[in-house]
Amino acid sequence: MKRLKCVGGEKIFCGIPLHSDYSGDHDKIAGKKNAFNETILGLYNLAAEDIPIELRIVINALNYKRLPQMSDFIFKNLFFVSWTAFMAMEYTGNAIKNSAKIYAEPIEYMTELCSAVNNLSDFGMEVSIYNIPRCLIPEDYRKFAVQSISDWKTKYLDICTFCIEKEKCCGLFGTSQKFFNGLSPISNH
Repeated sequence: MKRLKCVGGEKIFCGIPLHSDYSGDHDKIAGKKNAFNETILGLYNLAAEDIPIELRIVINALNYKRLPQMSDFIFKNLFFVSWTAFMAMEYTGNAIKNSAKIYAEPIEYMTELCSAVNNLSDFGMEVSIYNIPRCLIPEDYRKFAVQSISDWKTKYLDICTFCIEKEKCCGLFGTSQKFFNGLSPISNH
């Protein structure tokens, strides 16, 4: 880690995935035994070198019910992370191959996501929502939504044309093989 910091200096930050606060779930999602312990050790090693950490939680069917518990775990054990990003899954590659086991729509996990975001925010921690269009996020939580999809990957559907929040919205992954359910333009009414 010292060499990493030496090479990167002040310009470096690390985006590290955490799949669950429960080691069995994390290891299952990562597809590797002991991945949870290795991830936690790596996070502490980065923190020891004062390297900024973006904790990345890709939401899926195997972890979304534990999002509130994950937020408690982060506050109690990973208080040193610079920010936590809860991220919708890009529907491509292995996500398609394993979709029956792992895919979840934002409307399925929005309650748990909002609870986790609220917890971290109340704890005074930086938290963001990535890859979920603003129309799928309750109004009070849109302030946490970030334009997180690379410009070259961003897609807006025809129904987005008249949305009053399109300019602030991350849009959709143009590389995804299907788009989220429940998309609807936000209006002034």
